[in-house]
Amino acid sequence: MRFLRRKRLAAVVAAVAALAAVLAAVLASVLSSDALLGVAFIIDSLLLAVAAIVILRRVVLTAQVDFRTILGAISVFTLLGLLFAFLFLSLGRLVSGDVFSGVSNAPARDYLFFSYTTLTTTGYGNLVPVGTIGQILAVFEMLTGQVFMVTLVAGLVSLWRPGARATERATPRDEQQA
Repeated sequence: MRFLRRKRLAAVVAAVAALAAVLAAVLASVLSSDALLGVAFIIDSLLLAVAAIVILRRVVLTAQVDFRTILGAISVFTLLGLLFAFLFLSLGRLVSGDVFSGVSNAPARDYLFFSYTTLTTTGYGNLVPVGTIGQILAVFEMLTGQVFMVTLVAGLVSLWRPGARATERATPRDEQQA
């Protein structure tokens, strides 16, 4: 049964990979190199979103909060910063004009910097999105970062009992039952 499931999964992955290769070839013949990079950054964002959802699902459904659970939540937060950076990069490639006011042809590191300062609501103000789409994306990232930190991470940290497992191991079973 497990073998058939893995074989079926391998077939699906192979079919998706073949479809992606054909789609990439078609897009390469139709789109400019900037637009093609924009599409690639969107695909990267989707893959990061899938990874974040998989980790977040595991974090949220855990029965007991431990150090690995906290690290999982922080990993999702880090993935969110990368995800939004790739979305801003795709915006820079797909939309004509600059993404940030006063900065022409911003390098990728500026997008990463902007994403993480927005996600953490630090906002130094040296990079400001120009268009409506960039501003909406920045606000959405700010809200996502704040809600994530305030609700999930703070809630997990409040449930974390670092010495609980050590205490359970040290206490003999007879004392636990009494």
